[in-house]
Amino acid sequence: MLGSWQHCGRHLARILGPFINLHNVLLCGIHYYGIDDEEWDLTKMKGMDIDEIDRHVGYFERLLFVIPELDTIFDRLVECVIAARYISNFLERHMKQARSDDGTNVKKNILRFLPSKPDFPALRIDHEKVKRGFNHIITGRHLCPASLLPNFDNSPQHFCEEALAGRVQITADYLPAFAYPEGAYNPAAADEHALKSPIIASVSQTTP
Repeated sequence: MLGSWQHCGRHLARILGPFINLHNVLLCGIHYYGIDDEEWDLTKMKGMDIDEIDRHVGYFERLLFVIPELDTIFDRLVECVIAARYISNFLERHMKQARSDDGTNVKKNILRFLPSKPDFPALRIDHEKVKRGFNHIITGRHLCPASLLPNFDNSPQHFCEEALAGRVQITADYLPAFAYPEGAYNPAAADEHALKSPIIASVSQTTP
């Protein structure tokens, strides 16, 4: 059973979300699953409102579907709440390992996802890390804030040199060009098309 739980644990972040708190999900399931919400004792989950609890109960229902035999030990969990901590620790450990493996996989393959440009120097798959970023025009263009991309395209090498010298303001307030499909950035509506680029789609596909 633990082997199948380990496998499922590696996929839970993709099923429930990367920031899920499994311990709270299990506790909400133990206290509220199968009970009419009008009868919920909200004092059992202090700090959580009824909407949060309802959402976590929904997560718990999905856990029952994807975790083998969790439903068969549910009654024992109700009787021994501390067991929920051991189960959540086990599953979260494998969730974290999966995230680490995914991150390593993306770092190893990220240059494969960057489209080449005929008028830019070639970028090898094994290009040294210290020569990426604004040290190379292709990676620099993808890191350039989307709002400044016209400036970059006017003089790519000059823009990269200015960025490396700290003379270009680049903060987390501005999404990079790689977050958008080519030519899709709308300065009047920065959220439009955001995070819909082929690069991001490729990253999601390399973390099955």
